[in-house]
Amino acid sequence: MTAQHHATFKTMPAPAPLAMPTQDLSKPFNDDTTRPLTPEPHTRWFRVMTLLPALLTVCVLMGIFYDWFEKDGFVAAEIVMLGLVGFSAFWVAISVAAGTVGLLLPQERAKVQQPSSLRALDVALLVPIYNEDVAAVFARLSAMKQQLEAIRCDHRYAFFVLSDTRDEAIARGEAEAFNRLKHEGMGAVPVFYRRRAKNTERKTGNIRDWVSTWGGAWDVFITLDADSLMASNTIVALSDDLAGKPQTGMIQTVPRLMGGDTLFARVLQFSNNIYGPVLGRGLDRWSADAGNYWGHNAIIRTKAFAKC
Repeated sequence: MTAQHHATFKTMPAPAPLAMPTQDLSKPFNDDTTRPLTPEPHTRWFRVMTLLPALLTVCVLMGIFYDWFEKDGFVAAEIVMLGLVGFSAFWVAISVAAGTVGLLLPQERAKVQQPSSLRALDVALLVPIYNEDVAAVFARLSAMKQQLEAIRCDHRYAFFVLSDTRDEAIARGEAEAFNRLKHEGMGAVPVFYRRRAKNTERKTGNIRDWVSTWGGAWDVFITLDADSLMASNTIVALSDDLAGKPQTGMIQTVPRLMGGDTLFARVLQFSNNIYGPVLGRGLDRWSADAGNYWGHNAIIRTKAFAKC
């Protein structure tokens, strides 16, 4: 099969175009329907509790270095080093402060809405891939598909494998794996596959192409990384949460490492599982509804994403 054959829409649903204008990021986004960010009073206190200790720590550290360098007079390299120390130490200090906030403050319990009161969503799960391990990608996809089909919920799901693979041998493996999955029976959760002829803007460009060509048929989409494995209860919980919050545009999870097979990887995996939820809780408290998006494992409103 050639790259051009893979790029056709034969393995995709009918197009449902959605306008996605290119934004000028040097200018503020101006839209009458945009809700201004107005953090709650307790959010400001969480920000003070996080940022103030971090800034004080950096100031103390820079004061120590300043006193050390000043003894023999400053040279250009020492001034540069002082700036780099302050810049890099801030990220360590703010992580410690955020972790402390997450550790000391109790976790807020979200209001659980009854599924019957929520509007069922059409949810697309996007899996962008580029020269990946085919067997591993489709094994994880198959596991998530089977879990979703076994769980009872009103939301409708479908997987989209968006390939930018350049290696023809790997591309043939992707097509074969997709065909095997298709022959096993699609079930309640279909899987679609598309390989682009040109990988313009790489994986982000593939997601953009999906939004502008098929996004109009889907209320929301979940971005997954090639090595993501998201439990079905997490997928449904994200869907329920977004369905119950019409003013929210995106909700993201705190990723956890898994499958490490070296000592270093296992140490990272252990530490991530221990302090990851704590750091995530602290970050959630002080960033509130102005948090940054780290690129995957998040559920996003399709029309809002295309507009912004």
